[in-house]
Amino acid sequence: MTAPDPELRQLLEEAANGELSPSDAKRLEARLKAEPEARRAWLEAMQFEAMLHEEFPQRADFSLPVQSLAGKPARRPSRLRQRLTLALAAAACLAAGLLLWREFSPQQMNPDGEVIAENEAAGPIDWIGLPVATVSKVEELADAAFTAGQRIRTGSLLLTKGRVHLAFDCGALVTLEGPARLDVESDYRGFLHYGTLIARVPPQAQGFLILTPSSSIKDLGTEFALKVGKASGSPTDLHVLEGAVEATPLTGDGGTRRVEEQTALRITEAAMEDLTYSGEVFVRLQTVTLPAPVPPFTHWSFDQTQNADPAGTSKSASLILMTGEVPTPQPAARSVAGRYARGLKFSGDSEYAQTDHPGIGGSEPRTVAFWIRMPRQPKVKNDAPTLPNGIVSWGEAFAASRKWQIGWNADPSYGTVGAVRQEFGQGYVVGSTDLRDDRWHHVAVVFHGGDDADVATHVKIYVDGRLDTVTGRRQQAIRTATSGGKAEPVTFGRYLGKWTKYPPFYFEGALDEVFLMEGAIDQAQVLQLMEHNGLK
Repeated sequence: MTAPDPELRQLLEEAANGELSPSDAKRLEARLKAEPEARRAWLEAMQFEAMLHEEFPQRADFSLPVQSLAGKPARRPSRLRQRLTLALAAAACLAAGLLLWREFSPQQMNPDGEVIAENEAAGPIDWIGLPVATVSKVEELADAAFTAGQRIRTGSLLLTKGRVHLAFDCGALVTLEGPARLDVESDYRGFLHYGTLIARVPPQAQGFLILTPSSSIKDLGTEFALKVGKASGSPTDLHVLEGAVEATPLTGDGGTRRVEEQTALRITEAAMEDLTYSGEVFVRLQTVTLPAPVPPFTHWSFDQTQNADPAGTSKSASLILMTGEVPTPQPAARSVAGRYARGLKFSGDSEYAQTDHPGIGGSEPRTVAFWIRMPRQPKVKNDAPTLPNGIVSWGEAFAASRKWQIGWNADPSYGTVGAVRQEFGQGYVVGSTDLRDDRWHHVAVVFHGGDDADVATHVKIYVDGRLDTVTGRRQQAIRTATSGGKAEPVTFGRYLGKWTKYPPFYFEGALDEVFLMEGAIDQAQVLQLMEHNGLK
């Protein structure tokens, strides 16, 4: 069976998480009725969820952890979740052990059958509690439960008073005023039970969604305000300050309505009615964004093929072009027209570039950003077309957690083929944008760091300024090696490590403007880096 298309994959994931909107539920139902492949994909997804439910019973507790100023843990009931639990139980008897072994095996082998490393972090991902936003500002809170710079995970935010300003990783800025409860459900989604909320959403985060007990509000690149009473059955008051949104009642036949700027609606579960616009009262709540600090960085422009640019660097950063194990005698032959001035091309055969930069080690935060251009049909090994490759790499090969390697995904069983793949030995996260189109794309991989950081949960991939959807991931702690005899420095165009039955794996394509930053940058900075080739 071929992998589900991106829309079906997203619908299945939302169904498994109990996050389907009414309109998405209808889309999924229609596809299941009309498409045998969709029904098979649904069954496989349910079987897999059932295996996790049986093998790891803690997943049966779907309550959201509370990040609270006051109040007890609570969750939003989901009739879909209850129905899904029954479906998972019914599917469990059909599940095969092979898939579970492949996904959570404590060891990984290379094609030679050699054990690479013990996987210290193998196991299921706890989808509840993924970090998806950062507190940018707090005002008049009841206590000090929230602080500026704090990472916010999926879960329930309770405020008795005051305001919390959140910067979602997708770029959406949200202000929540208490008393309020907001369930943070993903990078692009939240559920406002009650309270006042303002969302400012840039074009790169278009599609940001806020649910309420009576409505679904989908952003179209805009700024809007919501107010929901605490009493059961309270309507949702929507005021569109700029741009437009799509509003849908959760029940009834009201349909979806496009609401333009300086327009207001009152939405109940079954109907929508016009409301006098008073968006000016929400202006006082608007998030004031302060410039984020620029972390120390090293920048390889490739305009001078032998060295990194000295401006802004914090470490030495030589660049030696290699052919196999031998330095390239004619570096000019590797130069190509880049996204900015000159770039560096790689043939996919034996060419790569070596630096003396050790990389960023341990679980320290970091950002790697670059421009990349890949051919429509990159070279692959005829006897092993899905073997890995390396674009930007450093650390210790064949050791769980000890390397940092960005490549592109060649194996459809791991996620979208051609998408960015960030890996750590056995752990990985794969994006959704296929880069094989012979065009320049900007890529940024951001790791927020921390002692409990994991590749499957703490790494964000941005493509052309937009947070990329994840199509595959596997848990692995991050403890990158930058010293010792086995640790390799920052390398461009070659996979770290050698397997005895295969030659080294090289990258085919072009690179330009590689930035290695000693800290995690936000979406606005990713966009600035893409548009201006630098940060202020």
